[in-house]
Amino acid sequence: MDYGTPADYLTQRVERGREELAEARSLFERAKYRMSLSHSYYAVFHIVSATLFVTGIERTKHSGIEAAFVQHLVKPGTLEIEHGETFKLARKWREDADYTIGKEFTETTAREILERCERLFTRLETYLRDHSHLPPELSPGQTEESPK
Repeated sequence: MDYGTPADYLTQRVERGREELAEARSLFERAKYRMSLSHSYYAVFHIVSATLFVTGIERTKHSGIEAAFVQHLVKPGTLEIEHGETFKLARKWREDADYTIGKEFTETTAREILERCERLFTRLETYLRDHSHLPPELSPGQTEESPK
């Protein structure tokens, strides 16, 4: 599948992650906790995949992305340990949410996972900006054409 340039791929992955995170928040606010858990995971899945991609690492399986994330970004100290734990925990809850019948998904769990995923997402956006893979954030009302 052709995603265009590497910059296009990165942008698409990050944007997809933002969409998933917004959907996770919306679902949580409507008490759709099971679905919120799944979308929370996919938000970080996309930005983790993008971050690995810019470091030259591509994996296709969820387990491979998790392992590479921990091996190449968490263990060396590039990212904090809590973020590796968040990704692993979000993946576990996503699998339960998607495949387990009859399990209760609580507000408390959904809130914890959503908030942890939001922190991980923000941390990776910062990492990507700090390493010049994403443009700096614009101030409210500022366009790319307006002076900084």
